[in-house]
Formats: sequence, structure tokens, C-alpha cells
Amino acid sequence: QIQNWKLISGGSIPDNELDIDAIYLQKRVTASFSCLLLVCIFDVAFHTYQIPSKSGIEASRDVPFINYMNQMMSVVPDIHLLCMRMSTIRAIRGGDIVMKILSLENGWSKSQLNEHCNDYVDNLVETCTSFLKHLSACPFKHQPLMITETWSHVVESGCLALLEGFAKVYDCSTEGRALMSFDLASFSTSLPSSSPKRGMQYVDMYIKVFYFPQEDVLNWIRENRENYHLYHLMTLVSFGAHNQLSSKGLARLMLLRERVKKL
Repeated sequence: QIQNWKLISGGSIPDNELDIDAIYLQKRVTASFSCLLLVCIFDVAFHTYQIPSKSGIEASRDVPFINYMNQMMSVVPDIHLLCMRMSTIRAIRGGDIVMKILSLENGWSKSQLNEHCNDYVDNLVETCTSFLKHLSACPFKHQPLMITETWSHVVESGCLALLEGFAKVYDCSTEGRALMSFDLASFSTSLPSSSPKRGMQYVDMYIKVFYFPQEDVLNWIRENRENYHLYHLMTLVSFGAHNQLSSKGLARLMLLRERVKKL
């Protein structure tokens, strides 16, 4: 329903598309933090309700209610995290970033190194910095913790969008992988400092695994099975299929894919 909210109460709609996205991001983040505030109020009221001593029969009647409240309050932090991730990935238009990466096509398979990052990186940096400027100027400026957490999720979403795009590139040369690392580093170093859990190092490690020998790749997948999506891990053992493998090679590839699924 946030899409139906007025962008600016009593004001005009901005002409700049980035400004519109920034306002939507602010509203979604505000709604997510409101859930945390609400559960804090519930928590205080809940513990206040439990203070008066009650007889055994009265207390037993409250057990279902107590269990319900505990369950409700325990899931809110996870809902908040999910809301923040969804809000920021939609704000930076992660799907568009993936399509721009894939649109380069032969650009990843060339045997040459570029002196500058790809254009989509500059666009992504511009988008993220515009969001930070907006967050620092809106009512969030009085809530530095909200700005810090939101910015961390914006950077993380940018890195994950790059990872998603890189994982879909099957026809890629060694120089192409190096260009991916260069694009990632250009994005990370062009932004104010932030260290999300799934940031530059998370994506850079994934790119480097493509250089590993096959057995080392499988060992790395086994150790990091819970840290990356299965789809991304499957790409690590199947990206060479574009080389028109022989029947024996394809059979081995399918065997490797099945081994990864069982890790």
C-alpha cells in the first residue's frame, strides 16, 4: 500500500526519478522501523501485564496469550530485516542492474582489460549516493542509527545485485572475471564507508572461486553452503558449459551439479 501513499504531503511530486525512489525508500524504511517501535510498546505492556501475581488457575489461562505474544515479538526483528532488504533492493532497482550486466554479452568474454569500470557501476554509485543525501536531509537526520542501518542495507543490496548479475554470466574470460572484480571495487570505493555482512568481500570471494581448481571449488562450496544461494553455487560448477563440452564432459558436469545439491 506504500505505493499509494502521497509522496510529499501538501507538496508537488519531484521530477527526478531518483528523488521519487528516495522518498519511497524513506517511507518504506519508516514503516519498517515503526514495526520495531510497536513491538517495543507491546513488550513493555506485556511485562507490565505479567507483574501482578495471580493464582495457578488464572495464570494457566494466560499461557496461550503469553505464548502468542512471545512468538509475535520474536519474529518482528526478522520481518524488519526482510523489509529493509526488500526496500533497498527495490530502491536501487536491482533487476535493472542485473539486466545491464547481462546486456554486455561479449564484453565479458573479451581478452582485454578495461581502464575504467562499466557504465552501470557509475549509475549505481549515483543512485546510492543520492539516497544517502536524501536520508541525511529528511527527518532521518535526527536518527543517525536509522541512517546507518539503512545505508548499510543500500550498499549490501548494491553488492548483491552485482553478485546476481555476475552469477548469470556463463561465457566469461579470465579478463572478464578481472573486470567483475574491478567493477565491484569501483562501486565499493566510490561510496562512503560501510561494512555490511554481505558486502564487497562477500562478492569478491565468490568471483575469486572461479579461478580455483575443480576440487578446491567443491571444497569451498562445501564450507560455504549456508552462506550463498544454491543457484550461485551451481554456477561455479557449470559456467564452463558454454565451451561445448564432450558427452563425457557434460556427464561429469551433471555429476558435479548433483554433488553440490547434496552438500
